[in-house]
Amino acid sequence: MKQHRMLEDKVSKVYFSFLIPTVLGMVSQSLYVLVDVMVVGIGVGSDGLAALNIVMPMFTMYTAIGLLVGVGGATTMSVLIGQGKYDDVPSVFTLCFVLNLTEGLLLSALSVIFIKPLALLLGSNIEMLDMVTAYLLPIAAGGWGFVLSSMLQVFVRNDGNPRLVMTAILTANITNVVLDCVFVFVCKMGIFGAAFATGLSPIICCSIMMIHFTRQERQLRFTKHFWKSELFVRIHKNGFGTCLLEFTSGLVIYLFNIVLMRISGELSIAVYAIISNIAYVAKGIFNGIAQAMQPVVSVNYGAGKYARMNRAHHLAQIVAVIFSALSFSACMLFPQQIIMFFTGDDAQMIQASVPALKLYFTSIVFTGINTMLMYYFQSIEKAVISTLISALKGIVFLVLGLIILTPVLGVNGVWLTMTFAESITMIFALVIKFISDKKFKLSKASL
Repeated sequence: MKQHRMLEDKVSKVYFSFLIPTVLGMVSQSLYVLVDVMVVGIGVGSDGLAALNIVMPMFTMYTAIGLLVGVGGATTMSVLIGQGKYDDVPSVFTLCFVLNLTEGLLLSALSVIFIKPLALLLGSNIEMLDMVTAYLLPIAAGGWGFVLSSMLQVFVRNDGNPRLVMTAILTANITNVVLDCVFVFVCKMGIFGAAFATGLSPIICCSIMMIHFTRQERQLRFTKHFWKSELFVRIHKNGFGTCLLEFTSGLVIYLFNIVLMRISGELSIAVYAIISNIAYVAKGIFNGIAQAMQPVVSVNYGAGKYARMNRAHHLAQIVAVIFSALSFSACMLFPQQIIMFFTGDDAQMIQASVPALKLYFTSIVFTGINTMLMYYFQSIEKAVISTLISALKGIVFLVLGLIILTPVLGVNGVWLTMTFAESITMIFALVIKFISDKKFKLSKASL
């Protein structure tokens, strides 16, 4: 997409041209793990689901590292383009690529070397250690692929090629589905087979996205002269809010696993494996809605067209609320059917999961609004505000909710903690947005 279109065309037209391929791509990416949940749930059982959920924070860690540099770099690039500073674009991209590849390879190497201590750190007990490490090993070995894929998706999308990103993710995910079924049901490789298929998927995704660099009209180019300390600081500052948002998603799973193991046992961990992975898909869709907004907001912010950037944010919020309402309705009306999709006719799992699903997803509307607000502030380089929103919802109010609700409501208090954290954060974030709108003196007349 030519950058002048983001500054001149109708905002809704530009936003929706990014939205559809971005959301489809993010949905497909989220299915990496969701497919494992279905295959492991049917092919291995509740113990396999519990082991998978213990490893889940690693996925959010890889994504967090990738988006720290990916979203931070893409935001920096978009603002620079809006300001007409095109010469810095190759330096931003090359610096981000080198940082992500280096960090990803280092993290993969350390994770494989210290696989058992890592499994114990994630919350595995001795009885589950073999199964947890069997799933963790292929994921850790391919961790660099998850990191690099998260970064490339944002950059290639922002460089006007969201369809290629969607194609890459869909192809990788279809491959994951096929290999999951082959490795688990045909080759009888168990939980290791599911993880092996998933670990290959982001590497396939990266390979396809590299096709973008054969296009003549691209702005992304590699350069030898990429190191600039001011860009390094700016990229990490702009990306920290998204990184923290992803990191706290893993922290939520980790804390919930610890609390659930203490007050309820392995059955609740298996229940949470289903719920957290459904939430993972929802989070991916919210991220897609927000990431479609980001280049439009950032470029117009850089060009000083504040009403256009605000219009893009409003459109994203409308889409997020509509998706939230549909998801909430599905969870309230068809909870048993949703759970059976993952567990088959396991009566014990269904009985435990249905009320948990209903309670947990009372948070979804607040989650959508908060995600759009966090990305909005990050897109206009208000890093302190975006980081604060992520910290409040994912750490401060989350821990406070577990402390307050769990002693009173038991396991139901755990399921309601997300609603507690997200709703209070939303009030704070909306107040900040109101103040921000006054600062930019936004009006409909300036659209």
